[in-house]
Amino acid sequence: MLLKSIIRLNPTVMHERDDYGYTLLYCAVESRSVQQLSSSKYSSKRMEVLMAQYLHELYPESITISDISGDYALHLLLRTEKGSEDRKELTRHLLLHHQGAVLTPNGAGSLPLHLDCNYGPLRILKLVYDAYPVAYVDETIVELERQSRVINRQDENGQLPFHRALRASEPSLGSIKLMAAANPASLTTADNQGFIPLHFACQLGHLDIVKYLVDANEESLRVESSSGHLPLHLACLGGHCSIVNYILERSFNGVSLRIHDKLPIELLLCDNANCDTDSFEFVEAFGRLLRANPEVVKNASRMMTVHIRSLGTAQTS
Repeated sequence: MLLKSIIRLNPTVMHERDDYGYTLLYCAVESRSVQQLSSSKYSSKRMEVLMAQYLHELYPESITISDISGDYALHLLLRTEKGSEDRKELTRHLLLHHQGAVLTPNGAGSLPLHLDCNYGPLRILKLVYDAYPVAYVDETIVELERQSRVINRQDENGQLPFHRALRASEPSLGSIKLMAAANPASLTTADNQGFIPLHFACQLGHLDIVKYLVDANEESLRVESSSGHLPLHLACLGGHCSIVNYILERSFNGVSLRIHDKLPIELLLCDNANCDTDSFEFVEAFGRLLRANPEVVKNASRMMTVHIRSLGTAQTS
């Protein structure tokens, strides 16, 4: 391995840090320069694990050094995309050798669990979640640390791990269920914008998660954000017609509530690139919203957009 040769020639490089405060261990964890530093037959993911373990063995203290952003090696790893068994092995290694990291927020106030909710698959999320210690109180095991310091901890945006899990690029329903079971109150906990989990799910278009959250707490359909948005408004703004239809099947609450002087039907239609006006879901959502607000046809200026769009869908159906 080229890396071993470099270290033999210059042992002090192990203790040096770059402009970001990264040691060699951190570069390996974040997959930086893995290909350049190795000439191995292993895959880059496997090489990353082997390099990180090797570097940690040479310089054990490096695992407890944070970079200039307050990230430890565990934070960096959980902030990157991962899904392989090799990444799971490296996560387990870092958890084993730096147990305090799971309870340490970085400079942005995010615990490792916040970061893992953003990027990690359920199998790694469960691994991180289970690493949080329990506390002994009067000889009774209680999940004091996990509940008070982790699941209920909000980052600088007021977001819980639950909120972060919903904002992941590919949120897992299993991860959502894990977060909800760990802290049922988080179903209605709002961030700094007044967004509860259902707001995020409707905004981002995750129908399976929306169904789960509504089944868990139907009252959340009536929760307004700080700007007055209901989950229905966010689904309309995002052009997520299947979610609009589902919400209207459960409740017609909010269909007449204006946001920025626009009804939900107008939010669905106005400059919505995500909205496929040729789809059955759109026609169904449009019809339901129009039946809920028939007075919209009396306003010529507002109806102009509605009329043009409806003509287009009628010709293709």
